[in-house]
Amino acid sequence: PQYQWFKDGNVITGETNATITVDEAGVYEFEVNAEACTDITTEFTVNLIDYEVQIPQPTDNCVDTGETLEISADVTGLSSAQQNNISYQWSYNGNTETTETIQLGSTQDVTLTTTVNGCERTSTETIEIYTNPEVPSLGENVICPGDTSALDATPDNASNLDNTEYTWFLDGAEIVGENDAVLQIDEDGTYQVEVDNNGCVTSESIDVNLVDYTVDLGSDASVCTDVGATNSFEIVPSISGIPDSELDQVDYSWDNGETSETITVDSEGTYTLTTTYLGCTETDEINVTFIQSLAVDLGPDFKSCFTEQEVLTTGLANDDPNISFTWFRDDAQLSNETSSSLEVEEEGTYEVEINNQGCISSSTITITGYNVDNCTITQGLSPNGDEDNECLDLTFLNDRTGIDNVQIFNRYGRKVFESNSYVKEFCGQDDDGDRLTTGTYFYVIKLSSEDDQFGRVAKGYIYVSQEQ
Repeated sequence: PQYQWFKDGNVITGETNATITVDEAGVYEFEVNAEACTDITTEFTVNLIDYEVQIPQPTDNCVDTGETLEISADVTGLSSAQQNNISYQWSYNGNTETTETIQLGSTQDVTLTTTVNGCERTSTETIEIYTNPEVPSLGENVICPGDTSALDATPDNASNLDNTEYTWFLDGAEIVGENDAVLQIDEDGTYQVEVDNNGCVTSESIDVNLVDYTVDLGSDASVCTDVGATNSFEIVPSISGIPDSELDQVDYSWDNGETSETITVDSEGTYTLTTTYLGCTETDEINVTFIQSLAVDLGPDFKSCFTEQEVLTTGLANDDPNISFTWFRDDAQLSNETSSSLEVEEEGTYEVEINNQGCISSSTITITGYNVDNCTITQGLSPNGDEDNECLDLTFLNDRTGIDNVQIFNRYGRKVFESNSYVKEFCGQDDDGDRLTTGTYFYVIKLSSEDDQFGRVAKGYIYVSQEQ
């Protein structure tokens, strides 16, 4: 037989064998001529499979720990029908998969072999996939005056990261030269860090507040204790710089072991308070001294004849440098009177103030004179109802020595009046209460004790005038 090949209806010159090798797509025919036999014609359709396969990098190649990205091939040059006939074989990290796509969670060298109707294409790519840094809370959000604090941005998944870079910001401005995972800070503000793992960036921020407050126990205290009272002083701290609504967050620690806000002490010494607020501490101390107020008593009120100076005394020494004395008469200060005692020559209300290192104690006494001038025994009475010189007033003698007995005699020596424990009972009357006649009478006064002026017995005369 004789053969002839045709392509797309055209004779292929020189192709007269029973077989033909083709490398182009088209409609091939061959004709067989067997002399007298009818020509036999057969048609073959040859399709050219010429396609490309690429493995594109994922658009977003950042994943969280444990997550994966879907990787697929980009096949071009095939018809829809041919696309449906592709077979896949993926190879990476010792794994082989025949699915259309694969899942990757990290950077891998990937080889893909595709087959379409026996035609193979192979592509190899390094698929870059990086893990997002997992940045924890940066640290404490408070800083104490004079202290430094560390903000730590080390990712929790640091072991899964390839190339980590750190950029720090304070209040939106980059902190130049700070590129470590840990940042030391000593001021407040808004801090932010950007952690970059090959373009996979995670940000974390923190508002750091400066806890700046003070605690004040006040000046050293000298506390006055009244006579007979026990020592007691309440130490009350004053805190500034903390809102009133947050004062309940302050912890108190006294050096005597107490943890209350205030303490009451009864012994001298230095007391120290340490307060803690949001992790910051402030300390203050106070020295407490107890000073005993001095007991002073000028005695009971009394009357005086002022024949001699009366001496008021506190009973305290004059040479104590811690004690000073101030005297008053009728509320007016007596100048230059700074001794522990005071000589007085006139009646009035006297007061002494004793200052013992700032602790004041005082005592008051009232001294009055007697109605009888110069504390003498009067030589005349006028019991006429005008309330002037009505009676024989011996109050001063009774106060001074005591009076056992008083006898009154007329000019004839007859006793007309007698009284025991006398004060001022004789007002011109006899023992029966009758008015005596005007005239001179004589008295005998027996004293209870020796008197410097009159001895034990005072004798003399007294004129009684009954004239109205």
